[in-house]
Amino acid sequence: MTSSLSDWRGAGRRSRAHWSRAVTAIITIALGVLLGVTVAAQKAPAPGTQASAQKPPAQSAQAAAPKPSAVRVPITFAAPRGYVATVDYLKKVATANPGLTELVEIGKSAANRPIYVLVVSNMKTGVPMDTLVPLQRPRTPAVNNVVPMKRYQAKPGQWIDGGTRGADPAGAEACLYIIDKLLAGYGSELDVTTLVDDSTFYLCPIVNPEATGNPADAKSAAAATLSNDNFPEGWWKDDNTPGGTGDYPSSLPEARGVLEFFTNHTNILLVQSFDMTGGYSIRPFARWPDARVDARDTVILDGVVGKKYQELVGQTPAPRLWRSAYNAERQAPSGFGVFLDWAYGQFGAFAMSTQISGAEAGATVERAYDRAWQFERYKGTLLPRVQIKNATAKVLYTTNQGVKATVVEAADAVVVKKAGPAGRYRVVQVTATVENVGPLPTQVARGTELRGNRQDVVWLLGDPTKITFLEGSRWMSIGVLQGTLQVPRAAAEGARGARGGAAGARGGGRGGRGEAGATPLAQMREQRPTATPLRQSGSSRTVSWLVAVEGDAPLRLVLTSQKGGTTVQDVVVQ
Repeated sequence: MTSSLSDWRGAGRRSRAHWSRAVTAIITIALGVLLGVTVAAQKAPAPGTQASAQKPPAQSAQAAAPKPSAVRVPITFAAPRGYVATVDYLKKVATANPGLTELVEIGKSAANRPIYVLVVSNMKTGVPMDTLVPLQRPRTPAVNNVVPMKRYQAKPGQWIDGGTRGADPAGAEACLYIIDKLLAGYGSELDVTTLVDDSTFYLCPIVNPEATGNPADAKSAAAATLSNDNFPEGWWKDDNTPGGTGDYPSSLPEARGVLEFFTNHTNILLVQSFDMTGGYSIRPFARWPDARVDARDTVILDGVVGKKYQELVGQTPAPRLWRSAYNAERQAPSGFGVFLDWAYGQFGAFAMSTQISGAEAGATVERAYDRAWQFERYKGTLLPRVQIKNATAKVLYTTNQGVKATVVEAADAVVVKKAGPAGRYRVVQVTATVENVGPLPTQVARGTELRGNRQDVVWLLGDPTKITFLEGSRWMSIGVLQGTLQVPRAAAEGARGARGGAAGARGGGRGGRGEAGATPLAQMREQRPTATPLRQSGSSRTVSWLVAVEGDAPLRLVLTSQKGGTTVQDVVVQ
């Protein structure tokens, strides 16, 4: 059987065992002929064959971008201001701070009032993945219905709303207080500046414009307070009868607006829903007991976040300041179709609801708002932060007189014969260590099992007509990067065997199936056996590739995490 490297066919007809024996010889011999060197050249590249001057490694986009200015809009907290005044403040803030904020309408209420989210983030930082990799398999004829990602969608996200129940104005006031503190601290307080540069705050002060304390008519006000129980998770009772509110899950416009926003902003890992009842915080689930919450997430929610909340409140002995929303005393659900349950159980975020009370510990209302700000400020420091470290690229072969080759195979013998000239090639071994330096993992314990979520991914990018992957592939999933938090042994034991705990790498973006303009090596990667899965866990991974590069085509590494951000680094070939 005779074939050329640019047009190999029929590999699928061979037995897997036969090809596995031959592929090593093919790669070794073909590369030796193709690149005009012997196998021994791996150990001693000729002087002067290293890459010509390359760009230095790309610095973090967050660090390189200029700092926008922050402008505070005067605000006081003597009394709740209602829907109209709240929207007026949000619009003034967005107008005064175009480099740090964006005002987004996410839907309309039952009475057709807009529901707004103020995005607070440095609008010049963040690297959206769709700016690095074009949309794959676009529709034919072209349909321009895919909205480009915003920069802030490529950074870890934190959602804060003013009370999905909507019955109390304190939640909205707490959101406005946090907005003011973020802008006041930007440029003057290092930790606040870092939070705004490297992460994204989504603040929705009034989910329900018809709520008590806001201008509304009585008819719509009664319906608006029901949207908290209109979410898909746990909406049905055990006997399959409706337990939540509305005709069906997400039938109410307020709930639907939040759901659609989350669906399009999957970088959210922390969720806070402020309310005003009794000065405590609750976490999922309201529908089910704690056995339904993964043990690894319980450690984070109770042992880290809940512990900090109790420290901020400062009552000793602490009453039930932090607890599950489930009614443990009666062994019964405290709600059906609750927002927090959906945010954790279906979306995959660490969700909680803090009840604000100005009377607790003798504090004024504004002090209670400040405590809410300190709590969210602390949680922002827990977000994952992905980084590329120790990236190297070493030339194994290089030649200015590369040639095509023809492979003649008989039984287990493989003979490679030279053909015409092909051009200058380098075979490069790329190795990189990637890690999460933030405390939280890049997903909740079983986050990657939820629809809409994915594992973290490492890409090696370059001109696809000049780069051929010999080992590894264009992108490889690396599981979930755990954070720097030390998880107790009991929780770690529960993680064994869970999907996403240990990374089973899969690759993709292989391409090169004989398309026009493909390099002479374009078919080789289609003939190699499937790469051995990467079995690593913890907060870091080491990934490697072997690529054939035509000429001086540049290489770029991209580490992208759905909820941990995206970072880019150019590779200097040595």
